Amino acid sequence: MKKILILEDDIDISNVLRMILAEEGFATISSASILSTHDVHAINPDLLILDNWLLDGHGSELCGQLKANPLTAHIPVLLASAAYNLDQMAAECRADAFLEKPFDIDEMIGTVHIMIDRAQRSSVNN
Repeated sequence: MKKILILEDDIDISNVLRMILAEEGFATISSASILSTHDVHAINPDLLILDNWLLDGHGSELCGQLKANPLTAHIPVLLASAAYNLDQMAAECRADAFLEKPFDIDEMIGTVHIMIDRAQRSSVNN
């Protein structure tokens, strides 16, 4: 079972994401706070869904740290936020994809499946 880490400080959004992703067959772990790259590495998710505005930091900063670290650079990151210029922010932190809030649930599910499939094919080819 593929594991998705959700870093989202809005409990309602987090709960909806967990419910929808569970229905899609994914295991989920969630946190409302920024985790360290060490913690993310220890969890070893198949995908990270990351809000930019968290209680104790910016998801885009964590994304940049994860992508700069050889131990976590392979983890696909989906930056999901209502932040202005999210496309530019996602490019700067090297997120693999982004979704603007409020997002369409079907689009989110499709994006998650594409990212998981892409990462799985990449790991097979390496």
